[in-house]
Amino acid sequence: MLRYPWWLSFGMFSENGPTSEQIDASTFVSEFFGEGYSHNVLRQYNNDPLQIPKHTKCDLTVYCKIHGPDSGYHGTALICIESAICLLEEEHMIRAGNINQRQPPITGGVFTPSTVFSATSLIQRLHKSGIFVELMPYNKKDKPIRSLL
Repeated sequence: MLRYPWWLSFGMFSENGPTSEQIDASTFVSEFFGEGYSHNVLRQYNNDPLQIPKHTKCDLTVYCKIHGPDSGYHGTALICIESAICLLEEEHMIRAGNINQRQPPITGGVFTPSTVFSATSLIQRLHKSGIFVELMPYNKKDKPIRSLL
């Protein structure tokens, strides 16, 4: 496999890698769907999703599309760099949170990226770097309704 990657992988791999032109011409698109509870349901349970009974059906579906330059070279580096800058420059916002906007204060432990970066300008930084995040409510019969960001 190491001696003849091109032949043994049916042309999928080679020793040379992509050219600069191929990298510059590449893009990525990732699409996600998620289900959860609307503000109306959350208000019934004091905005605490852990209090919602397990039998309660989700009443909100969202669609998220992320797209930008090639994810293997430029895109990954941009996301890592902008995330690191946010951690360095906006640590005070991350630690303080904003309860009114459902952004919990971070005091320690292990957190998901969505929790850590929810009170930062990461999305705006990514947009300026050429990586776009679109989040919209989704009606299963129709296309996404409008942007939430």
